[in-house]
Amino acid sequence: MYSIQQKYYLPEYKQKSKAFVQKKLVEKLPEMILNEQISQELFEQDYTQIAEEIRNYKKENSRVRRRRK
Repeated sequence: MYSIQQKYYLPEYKQKSKAFVQKKLVEKLPEMILNEQISQELFEQDYTQIAEEIRNYKKENSRVRRRRK
């Protein structure tokens, strides 16, 4: 949510709950834009997580190969 707030120059509401911030985003941004931004955020988040899993997999497998030699 924070990155969406930044992109559209919305207040940060640092001391407010997630539910409050969500309500404000719905009030301030058109539904179509908000849906698109949320989809992009979720996609990027998943990609980052997958990339981290790949790095960990490569690290573990490179250690196994080195031990066998």
